[in-house]
Amino acid sequence: MLRSPITLVFDAVGTLIRPRESISEVYQRFARDQGLELARATVKTRFASARQQIFSNAPDQPSSNEIEKQNWKTLIATVFPELPDTEPLFQGLWQYYSEAENWMLFPEVPRCLETWERRGSPIVIASNFDKRLIAICQQLEPLHRIEHIFCSSELGFSKPDVRFYREIERRLGRRLISPLMIGDDLEKDVHAAIKAGWQARHLDRSRADLTAVLQTEA
Repeated sequence: MLRSPITLVFDAVGTLIRPRESISEVYQRFARDQGLELARATVKTRFASARQQIFSNAPDQPSSNEIEKQNWKTLIATVFPELPDTEPLFQGLWQYYSEAENWMLFPEVPRCLETWERRGSPIVIASNFDKRLIAICQQLEPLHRIEHIFCSSELGFSKPDVRFYREIERRLGRRLISPLMIGDDLEKDVHAAIKAGWQARHLDRSRADLTAVLQTEA
């Protein structure tokens, strides 16, 4: 059972927010604008493969805004090898995903966060993302009320590197109370958090939403 107050630490993408449009559809449309016509299924398969390869679960995961940006450049070049120059495509997609209007909260998130705020539980976001995430969250209610939003690119390490969690501990100090990590990635959000000595809960959206996961612990 959870004791309140307790610091709830949420992953972002796949846990609190998601792209408003499917990634494969957006990538397909942007590629078409560059003169490349590909089936959406092809884009989806290539993206999944490239993402798994580039954003791996290696235990040593240094991060910075430059590293994250280069990773996405590499991913886009890998997804669209037919294009001799993917820089314009990258720039368009980078800007697209920096705009809050292209993201949305999962339906239950506002009520869930408000419930735990009333219980006095500090809420933190900790995500494998670059600095764009902060501006995105500041424009999405109620995420704009969350004071501490940690991006891997700002922490210097990406999950599942345990140093990601250690750096949050260092920055929050005594404000971090019995942290509970909640996320949709079993390795990055759960196993790594437990390795760091935190509590953790896996959010499998094919089975339950965020409210259900936290109700089982409340």
